[in-house]
Amino acid sequence: MEQPISVNEKVSFRALLSLKSYRYLIFSQFVSNMGDGVYRLALIWLMKVLTESPLLMSVLLAAETIPLIVFGLFAGVFVDRGNKKRIMVVSHLLRAALLLCIVLLFLFNRLHPAVLITIAVLLTTVSAFFRPALTVAIRTLVPEQHMTQAQSLSQMIQTIVSLAAPALAAGLIAFGMEYAFILNVVTYLLGALIILWINERELVLSTVSEFTARMIMTDLKDGIHAITKHDFLRNCMIYFTILNFLTAPEAILLPLVVTNVIELAMLEISFFIGIMLGSLCINYLNRYDAIIYICCGISLFSIGIGMFAFGIPLVWQVICVFVNGIGSAFVNIKMSTLITLMVPKEVLGRASSLINVMVMCAMPVSVFLVGLTTGLVSIFTIFGIIGGAGLLIVVLMWMNPHLRMKKEHHYDYAEQKSGGISL
Repeated sequence: MEQPISVNEKVSFRALLSLKSYRYLIFSQFVSNMGDGVYRLALIWLMKVLTESPLLMSVLLAAETIPLIVFGLFAGVFVDRGNKKRIMVVSHLLRAALLLCIVLLFLFNRLHPAVLITIAVLLTTVSAFFRPALTVAIRTLVPEQHMTQAQSLSQMIQTIVSLAAPALAAGLIAFGMEYAFILNVVTYLLGALIILWINERELVLSTVSEFTARMIMTDLKDGIHAITKHDFLRNCMIYFTILNFLTAPEAILLPLVVTNVIELAMLEISFFIGIMLGSLCINYLNRYDAIIYICCGISLFSIGIGMFAFGIPLVWQVICVFVNGIGSAFVNIKMSTLITLMVPKEVLGRASSLINVMVMCAMPVSVFLVGLTTGLVSIFTIFGIIGGAGLLIVVLMWMNPHLRMKKEHHYDYAEQKSGGISL
């Protein structure tokens, strides 16, 4: 096991990267995120090629979120009690196998839209176990004083590879749709191999040999209590659920305002450049309360998406998506850091899964409704509604006294074990 970083050592990316196991984890994330970025664009474009139906595109995206809701809570229990390293490796291998099925079915002209949706759902089911395992792994490998840098670095790496992924996806699709999915298969296999190199005893420990229904329910209650006892987390999850309901349709609206995959790739790249800039800036923004930066991020996101209501040309679309990306980075990094530090590590897997379920539960309904209404309401009107409602949420959050919290390092961790804030 590696020696922890001294609390007196200067907080920096260099000190963070001195941890060998963490470097392996980040490198694995780099590789798998590259494949994920290609997959994300290729999947929605493949459905468009197969059907030319906004409704089926929305069904695909909505169906992908269902496993996160159905299995998310239980996945957290298995992660907290089980072998985190094994869960991450097996998750990568299973997803590689499912993507290989898409490749083979496509090559033999047997890929029906319903089959594509089914495989996408299975992929997300496996991801429901991988995500909390990754969260716990980061919390295990990284000292608390480096957590903001770790979350920021994860976001930056994801952004860097995502900048290349849309262009790479467009190039691969131009040669053949199957090549985009083959790349994702390779990245998952390589990612699994890198995770095997991680040498951290705590990640391979399993605290239970057999799962029972009673134990699972008890663990779920512990995860729920870890969130609900904090006024800040509880209120944030309510607002973010509503916000996710509003912003989820962006994934199917953007392909509808462009004329070809190159333009879609340009918007994707601009978005991730914005995330990159936001990820860099947020490391130096610690003077004010966390909620200020979160509200600022939501405002930027809402303004960026709301501008599409005016039927702006491609150049302005790229600029607005860039602003959208900056706002996303502000919100995601600040909230990820707060959640990781506020929730005890022993229940972090199930708590992070629960948070993900709460935020994602509104997405299927939202995406499906937008898919139904695109023939009745202009997509530009939908963009305007989303932007305006996002700004309204910012006003409500700013007026909520429970969200006027301190900076990350002010939270009382001892309070978490003694019961915390009463409901």
